[in-house]
Formats: sequence, C-alpha cells, structure tokens
Amino acid sequence: SNSLIQHKYNRRIFSNIRLYLIFLSMKKINVIFILLFVVCCVYAQDPVNSILKNSPFKNIFNSKNVEQSIKQLSDIWKADGNGVSFVLIVDSLPLSSSEIISYSKKYLEDAYRPSKYEIENLNPDNLVIGKGAFNNFESYAAFPNQYTFNCVYHMRIDAKQGRARICFSFTEYDLIRINGNINENRIVKVKDVSPLNPDSDSRKMYNKAFLSMAKLAVSTLYDIREMLKSKSSTQAVDW
Repeated sequence: SNSLIQHKYNRRIFSNIRLYLIFLSMKKINVIFILLFVVCCVYAQDPVNSILKNSPFKNIFNSKNVEQSIKQLSDIWKADGNGVSFVLIVDSLPLSSSEIISYSKKYLEDAYRPSKYEIENLNPDNLVIGKGAFNNFESYAAFPNQYTFNCVYHMRIDAKQGRARICFSFTEYDLIRINGNINENRIVKVKDVSPLNPDSDSRKMYNKAFLSMAKLAVSTLYDIREMLKSKSSTQAVDW
C-alpha cells in the first residue's frame, strides 16, 4: 500500500516536472519569437535601411562578405585624388537648376542635423556644397584595443535643367584607439588603407569601416534623389 502511494506520488511529481519543463520550453520559444520580432522592427524602422530598400544596392549591405560587397559597389564609388567619391546622376526631374539647388540646400540644412551640415559653397543657379560629419559610425575590437571611427565628408550637388549630379566624398577617418586608460586619436588617410591600398595593415578593420561609410553615403545619395523626385516645379508653365 505504501509503495503504491509512493509510486503514485512519484508519478505525480514526474508529471508536474514534465509540465513545468514544457511550460519553460514554450516560454523560451515565446521569448525567442519576441526578440526576433523586436529585432525585425528595429531593422525595418532604421531610416538608412528604409532608404536603401529603394536602391539597387539594398542586398549588398546585408552580406557578411565585406570584400565582395565592396567590389559589388564599384559602379557607384571611385578613388578620387586623396579620397573616395560616391556619385549618383538623377535625370528627368521636373525642376529647373535653381529649384534643384534650392531644395538640395534645404535638405542639407534640415534633413541631417545630427551630422552637423555646414553650407560651404553656394551658387543659387547650379551648385551647393555642404560639409557634415558622422561620429561613431563604426567600431572594431582587436584585443586589447577598441577602435571607433568618425568621419568628415562633403556633399556636392551640381544642377542643370531637369538633372542633378549628387556626390558624397571623404578623404580621411578620425580614428580613436582605446586601451585601458589610453585614449589615442589619429587621422588616417583613406588612400593609405584598404580597400584603396590593399597592401596596408588591418585590412579587415578598414574594409569594415569603408563598407559602413559606403552604406551611409549610398543611403544619403538615394535619399536626396527621392526628395528631388518628389518635388514639383514652382515655375509657371509656358503654354
């Protein structure tokens, strides 16, 4: 009798344990699904990723092969003097050259305030040049050092009737190296490191930084393109 009771008691314990383990398993699965959902939402709401969805390069930046991604971007960037230029031509705009410059100037002043744009040169008829900065756009760990990348860049928009040439260029990284209490800043010329100089040291780190900067550059080019395409001419039509 006692053994039977003990047997039933043991079965009840094992049954309760099994139910508890099933509950924990279901709870774990739900947590995983919630985390995946949150990650997807954050990715979808990232303004850079949202802009890139409308570009032909949208899948390149998701690749884990950094060197291959840089090669696939070769149509939109080139070595230019001491640095790199990303260029996009936008045709068939329903705008005059002065309207293109006016809208572009406002974009540079308003759209990217966190990057601290400054208008450096302006010709209301056909040219606007702005300067901006991206801080902490890339980080890289190489024990015992932690590296952070900042970059100053220039945006130039040239305009003709119905046509714009948008150029994003940069020449150097402001690199911060942290090692314990050591905090060291140095300027690194883009032309001296990978991918422009494939024989340089730390290729993996500089390729990663270049691709992150390329993502910001391409998204900016296409953001300006979409902005210009959405505008209508304010000039009277001569019938």
